[in-house]
Amino acid sequence: MVKYAVEELKLSYGYLGKVLGVKRGTIYYWVKGRHKPRYTTAAKCYMVLLDLIEANTYRPPEMSDFSLNHFGPPDNMFSFKASDNPLLKKVLGLLTLYDDILGVNNKVLLDTAAYYIRGYVEENRVKRSEAGMLALAALKVAMLKVGYERSIVHLIEDPDAFKKFFADLSIKYLSGLR
Repeated sequence: MVKYAVEELKLSYGYLGKVLGVKRGTIYYWVKGRHKPRYTTAAKCYMVLLDLIEANTYRPPEMSDFSLNHFGPPDNMFSFKASDNPLLKKVLGLLTLYDDILGVNNKVLLDTAAYYIRGYVEENRVKRSEAGMLALAALKVAMLKVGYERSIVHLIEDPDAFKKFFADLSIKYLSGLR
């Protein structure tokens, strides 16, 4: 993650050292692979690096078409590799939690919701703090798409955040209908 921050995001060794609370030279050695951080240091730096990378790669949702011709039987939208984005795993996990709470067993619906989630996460259009809202909005849009009637009101903790995500995903879904 430190190497990514230096090479891809073009953040300086000095800046990363200040943010992570280590010396500039330590960052240099980590990037070059000459040293590895201690477990406790790595654990402290992990969340800071996630926030830093997110802040430098996040793009808010826009009105772009979402390639919505996703019909047919379920595929492997829920499958992920160990190397996949931790946020993707978290949001898919939340989706699984919500569908279990609601008793949703419609596989096409769940696969469609996972499809929306993958698109948002892969395009860096969701923050970790909004992961739950994304899972709820994707589930609701997928419910509308397949005509599945179920209330999710009791799952909503922040109605304004939910409305924003739901509106964004709905616009993408509706813009794909011709």
